[in-house]
Order: sequence, then structure tokens, then C-alpha cells
Amino acid sequence: MHDSSGLPAWLMSEYRHFVEVVSREDFPCHFGTVAQLHGELRYSFVEGQDVSRVPATLEKFLELSKARPQAKHNLTLFFEPEREQKSFEYYRDRMWEILGFLHRHDRAAWPSSIPEDPDAPAWEFCFGGEPFFLFAGSPAYKRRKSRNYGNSFILLFQPKRVFQGLDNDSPAGIKARRAIRGRLQVWDSITQFHPDMHDFGQPVGSRWKQYMFSDDDTAAVGGCPFAQLPAGERERLANKPLIDVARSEPMETLGAATIERDGPTTLQDAVHQLLPDVGSVKVRRDPPGFEHPTHTHDVDEILLIISGAITFCVGPDSTTCGSGDRLLLPRGTQHSSAAGRDGCIYVIATR
Repeated sequence: MHDSSGLPAWLMSEYRHFVEVVSREDFPCHFGTVAQLHGELRYSFVEGQDVSRVPATLEKFLELSKARPQAKHNLTLFFEPEREQKSFEYYRDRMWEILGFLHRHDRAAWPSSIPEDPDAPAWEFCFGGEPFFLFAGSPAYKRRKSRNYGNSFILLFQPKRVFQGLDNDSPAGIKARRAIRGRLQVWDSITQFHPDMHDFGQPVGSRWKQYMFSDDDTAAVGGCPFAQLPAGERERLANKPLIDVARSEPMETLGAATIERDGPTTLQDAVHQLLPDVGSVKVRRDPPGFEHPTHTHDVDEILLIISGAITFCVGPDSTTCGSGDRLLLPRGTQHSSAAGRDGCIYVIATR
């Protein structure tokens, strides 16, 4: 991140703090320190709640990583700090929401070598056809300093292939884990490791529990949140994702909502786009000037405009959509709308 021109001030502050921490001689993960010094770490960021570009960012990172397979690349994703301090549960839930979003918009097939059941011992989060080592840090961590890197919530993605040669039963792997855990005890001032902490590559245990384990010594209970996503959420939309990260049309944000701008479309094309993904759609016509007062939905909603125009409002922000524009409203988003002078016809899909 050598050229900081045009980057938000919060990002540069968090990035500098992150680099300062990772570059310390006593930082637990020696591999991370060396990778930082060699310029092998990659960074990106998310402003506000807009994660619409994260799938494309991760795809690009995989391209760069595959071009230099010998490098210990990882991608650290910084999220804009919250204005008010949030709980551990808030960041944990957000992590699983983001992983669910990535999975929905993954254009590659799930690797056949990785089980799809998150509670299977060999399960890993996968994207772009690759399993990842995943690590989350947040300012909600108070006891475990190794999981707190400043005011930002961070997600670190590292392709599992970079750990080749560090298998559990290999001399190098055993030596590396012993060194890291010894440093971790000093860094976090702990005498016992977290009960959900297992060796990387260990054929027992649920690896998802290590992504963001509790700040205290409480073990995770219940099934993996990734397996508990709503019906249809975990279906891989490889052929026609609801948000196609490869599209060249501009994407906008409207509060928590996302808007894709595209050229005019027809009812037949709109139904063809949405129906295979969600199973059913609804067509609605709002007469000229018709208003929907502020309301929410308990499901995610996608609206694809066929003809006419409609103005959507989310909080203090508003925008007008026309034929071909697609609005994605996450569940719970408060919004209102008003049809234009010619009314509006649109297709609604929910999940």
C-alpha cells in the first residue's frame, strides 16, 4: 500500500497500526512478519456496510497469488471502524454474513476434495475453487491481543496451498506450531490455549470454530452458522449469480442496499434472470405517483425494474431507478418508494 493518494484517512491509520504490530520481532506468527517484510501481504478495504465488491476483490487476489505460487500471500480486508463500539457477537455475526455473501456469489464450483458439511473435520471455507485459512480480528477482543489489530474489524484470507510443507506430522510443521504457540502465550499473556484452537491441518475438530473464537475460554456450542443460513442461501449460483461480480455496469450503494445499473430489459428477460436462482418471482405494477411507506422485510429482496421509474429511499438517501436497474435490499433494511409519473413495473424476488 505504497500509494495512499485518494485512500480514506481511517484506512491509512489502521493499516499503519496493523503493519507496526505484524512487524514486531515478538509477533506470534513469524511467517506473517516475514511476509510483511518481503512485501507479500495484500490489502483491501470496505467502507460502510458495502461488501458488493468483496467477491471481485477475492477473485483478483487469487489471480495474483497463483501468479506467484512461491509467495506466502494473504489478503487482509479492513472494514471501516464503527462509530460506536460494538460487541463481540456483532462482529462474529458479521463475519458469517460476509462469508455467506461470498459463497452466494462464488462463480467457481466447491472443491470436490473438501466436504460441504461445515462440521466435517476436513471442512474449510472455500472460494474460487480453493480452500482458505481464515482469521478474524476485531476491537471487541480485549484479552486476546493476537486478535485485536486496532479499531477495524479485519478478515484475513490465506489460500491453504501456501502451507504446503507444514503438515502436522512434518518436522517443519511441528517446529513452526511450537514456535508460534510459544510466542502466542507470551503475546496474549495466557497459560492455556482456547478450547476451540486446533492445529492447522489436524483431522479432528471443527475448523470453523477457529475463525473467530471467543475472547474468554468459552467453547463454541451448536452447529456452524454457515450451515444454518436460510433455505437457498448456500446454493452455489455459479452460472447466474444474483450479483454478477464480472459485470461491467456501475454499482451504487443506497444505505445498506446495492444498486446495479444496466440497460433496458424486458419482462421475459427479467424473469429469466431471476427465476432460475430463487425459484419464484412476483411481478408488480405501481401506478403513477404510488407510494410505499417506510417498511422492512424479513427476507432479502431483489427488485428488477422493467419499465417506468421508481425512487427508492433508504434513510436520508434516495435514488431513482429505471428499466434494467436492479436493487438488492438486505433483510431488515428500512426503505420506502414512490413510482414516477408513468408508474413502474418491476419483478420482485426474495430469498
